Amino acid sequence: MFDVIIPSAGSGTRMNCEKNKLFLPLRDGKCVLYHTISKFDRADVGRIIIPHRELDAEEIKAVISQFPHLNVVTLVGGATRTDTVSLSLSYVTADTVLIHDGARPFVTKEVIDRVKDCAKLKGACIPVVKPFDTVKVIDGDKTVATLDRNAIALVQTPQGFNSQKLKEAYRQIGNKSYTDDASVYEEVGTVFTVDGDVKNLKITTPSDLNSDVRVGVGFDAHRFSHDRPLVLGGITVPSSKGLLGHSDADVVLHALMDAILSSIHMRDIGYHFPCTPEFKDASSVDLLKKVLSFLKDKGGVITYVSIVIVAEKPKLSPYIDAISNNIANLLGVANHQVSLTATTTEKLGFTGREEGIASEAICTVRI
Repeated sequence: MFDVIIPSAGSGTRMNCEKNKLFLPLRDGKCVLYHTISKFDRADVGRIIIPHRELDAEEIKAVISQFPHLNVVTLVGGATRTDTVSLSLSYVTADTVLIHDGARPFVTKEVIDRVKDCAKLKGACIPVVKPFDTVKVIDGDKTVATLDRNAIALVQTPQGFNSQKLKEAYRQIGNKSYTDDASVYEEVGTVFTVDGDVKNLKITTPSDLNSDVRVGVGFDAHRFSHDRPLVLGGITVPSSKGLLGHSDADVVLHALMDAILSSIHMRDIGYHFPCTPEFKDASSVDLLKKVLSFLKDKGGVITYVSIVIVAEKPKLSPYIDAISNNIANLLGVANHQVSLTATTTEKLGFTGREEGIASEAICTVRI
C-alpha cells in the first residue's frame, strides 16, 4: 500500500481565470481534479490526502463525493507548497508516499507504477523527460551558456518517497521554501529517476486545456538492391542486400516521417524531399530532423509511435530493441513511447517473394 498527497492549494494565477484551475472542465465535462484523483483510484492506495485553499472547501467536497469508496482526507493548506506538503505529511501512515500535482490529470498507471516501485526499492524517485529544445543560461536579455541536453531533465510528478525519510527531510529544512519535494529530500538523501511521459503535462496556462490529439499514418516500401547496406530505423542491419531508393531507402523512417507529416496535415516525404540531386543518397535521419522541425513549428509533441516492419528476410528480431531505442532517441522520447514489431506475409506478395521490405507507422501527436 502507498499513500498519495495531491497538493491543491495553489491559486493558479497563470490560468487567468476567476476560479481555481483544478475545477475547470476537461473535454468530457469532468474537472481537472476529478481526473487527477481518478488516476489513483486503485486497490493499492491506502489514503489520499488533499490539501486545499479554505475558499475551495465546498468544491473540493463536491469532487471527492464522486469517490465514496476511497479513503480521502482533506485539510487547509499552508502559505506555500512546501508548507502545504509539510502539513499533509502528518496524515501519511503508509511506508511509501507519492506526491502528485493536482493539475496533472493525464498521468498514466505506468508512470505511477514506475515511481512507486523505484521509491520502495531506493527511497526516493521522480519521473523525468528529456527537453526537446536547446537550453540556454541567460542573464537578462543575453545568453551566457548552452547546457548539455543529455545532462538535463524536466521533472514531473508523482514523486515517490520513503515516508519517514521525507518527514525527516521536512523537519530539517526549517523555513526554506522549495518548488518540489525531491529538492527537500535531496537535503538528506539521493533521488533516483525513471522515465516520465510527455503526456503528463501540468495544466498551467489556458492553452494547456485546449490541446488537440491527432493521429497520422504512414506507409513505405522499397525493393532490394545488392549494392547498398540495409538501413532500418537509422541502424545498419547485417544483410546481403540493402534497399533501393533515391535516398538511403530507410523504409522504417520513411513510414514514420509520413505518419508525422500526416498528423500535422503537411503532405508526404515525396513532396518535401523529391527525387532531385539535393536528396540523392540522403540520410533519412537528417530528413527526420527536418520533419521534426515541421512538427515543432506546428506546436506538436509526439506522444506515441507504433511501427511494423514487413519482411520475409532478414530475420529482424535480434535488432528490434536497437532499432526501437534509436528511434526513441531520434524523436527525443522515452523508449516506452515507441513500439516496434516485425512480421512476415507468409510468403505472400512482394515481401513474401523476398523482393523487398515494407513498413507502416502510426504516430500520435498532441498539439
